[in-house]
Amino acid sequence: MNVESQNIGGLEVPTTDVPSTERSQRMEHAKALALGVLGPANPTASTSPLGAGWSSDLDVYVSDLPRAIELASGADWADLSAILKHLGYPNECSYAITDDSAILAKVDINVGKAASSTERSLARSSRLNPPDTRSVLEVRRLVAGGLDVTTLDSGLVARLAAAEAELGGTTLAAFRTLGSPPDPPNGSSYPRPRRPQVRLAISGVDGSGKSTLTGSLEESLGRLGIPTTMIWTRPGMRLELLDRLARRIRKFRKEDTTGLRRLAEGASSETISSRKGLIGWVWLMLVSLAYLSDIRGQTRKAEGVVIFDRHLLDALGTID
Repeated sequence: MNVESQNIGGLEVPTTDVPSTERSQRMEHAKALALGVLGPANPTASTSPLGAGWSSDLDVYVSDLPRAIELASGADWADLSAILKHLGYPNECSYAITDDSAILAKVDINVGKAASSTERSLARSSRLNPPDTRSVLEVRRLVAGGLDVTTLDSGLVARLAAAEAELGGTTLAAFRTLGSPPDPPNGSSYPRPRRPQVRLAISGVDGSGKSTLTGSLEESLGRLGIPTTMIWTRPGMRLELLDRLARRIRKFRKEDTTGLRRLAEGASSETISSRKGLIGWVWLMLVSLAYLSDIRGQTRKAEGVVIFDRHLLDALGTID
C-alpha cells in the first residue's frame, strides 16, 4: 500500500503524521487562550520546537499553582486529572481547554520554571518506545543546532536511529553504539504495560445518531491525548468458523441458498430450519456466543477509553 509522504528535513514523513493547517491553527488558538486565562498566575507555555501544531498538548508553567487551578476552574475547563489517573497516566494538574463548548486541546499545568526545549524534547523521546516521527524530527533539529549526541543514553539513540531509518534518514545511525539494546524481533514494537480502561457504551435505535456521537467523542478525546478505541460489531459479523460449518450443513442438506437470503426473497421464517425449533435455538446460541467472543477479544486489546458503538442489549435485540 502506497502512503503519501512529505519531505521534511530530508525525511519522507507520512502525510498522516504532519499536522494539518486546521490543527496548527487550533493549537495556536489553544495556546493563546491558555496564556490569557492563566495570565494572573504568570504562565509560560511550551510547545514542540517544530511548531504548536506538532504538540499533542500544552505544557504551561506558573508561579502560583493554586491561583492557576482557580482560574482554570473559572473558565469551565474540564478537569482531566481523575480520568488520567484512572488510566494510569501520572498527572498533577490537567485540563481540557474549551472555547464555546468545543474542546481544543489538553493543558498540563506545572509549577516552577519551564524546562528548555532540549530537555523537553529528550524527556518526551525517552518516554516513547518506539519513538514517533515528532521525536525523530525534534532530535534531528537539536543535532543540527549543536547537540552532542554522544552525551545521550545509547538505548535512546538506538531507538531514535531505528525510527529515523524507517523514514529514510541516516543522521543518527552513526551514533549507535555496541552497547545499545537489540531491536525487537520480527520488527515488532517494544512491549507496553497494560493499563486500566474506561468503558462507554452508546444505546439507541438504528439511525438515532450513535455513530455520529461516538465519532465526535473519539475526535474530542484524541485532541486531549487520551487513547481511545472504537468497537463496532453486531451479531452475525465475523462468523468465519460458523460460516464454514453452515456451508457444510447446507451442502449435506442440498440447500443452495442461506436462510438469510431466503428470508430476503420473501420466504417465511417458519419454512427455514435455522430459524425455528431446536436447530434455530442452537444456531442462535452459537451466533450470540460468537458475538460475545468477538467483543471480548477486541476489548482485551483495547486501550484507554473504550467506546462501544452499540450497547450489548441493543445488539442482542436485533436478533429478533
